[in-house]
Amino acid sequence: MTTESQVNHQFIYQDGNIRILPSIGVSSFVFKINNNLQMIGDYQPGVSQVSRPVIFDGFNMLELSSLVETGTGFTLQRAMRINDLGQIVGWGEINGQTHGFLLTPTQWKNDSDGLWSDPTNWLPNTIPDSLTANANFLAMTTAPRTITLDSPRSTRTLNFRNANSYTIIATNNANVPNI
Repeated sequence: MTTESQVNHQFIYQDGNIRILPSIGVSSFVFKINNNLQMIGDYQPGVSQVSRPVIFDGFNMLELSSLVETGTGFTLQRAMRINDLGQIVGWGEINGQTHGFLLTPTQWKNDSDGLWSDPTNWLPNTIPDSLTANANFLAMTTAPRTITLDSPRSTRTLNFRNANSYTIIATNNANVPNI
């Protein structure tokens, strides 16, 4: 009698193409995907280890627990949903009690004009600058604002969700792509 092991592969189907997603750890699963192709799920690093929630773009993976301040005692257990702004909801545990969480990615928090390169203008004091980063301009401002892009930066998306306008001015060899 021959026993065959079954291997399941997750994939993304887009524009008529299938892309097999890499497996991570002993097992990994994608639960939800947004319109920016950001996925949330779990991976199990080892046979007897507990699954951990992750965000994944099909190429890079980040454990969501790395986004929580150390020393808080909060352990993320499961990520349940992700929206197109990159906000993630799920549940975790602190002091033996289960609580929900909302992780909000980097967004402009300064209710005034400012420099893109100044981390104090961003929540959570992190400059969006990678091919997987979202730069969000949400409801933190109460009037039109000008952001000075003072050095070259990369972002996956620029999201504008505010009744007030934003103007992005590029200086010092930085440029704003045609959007």
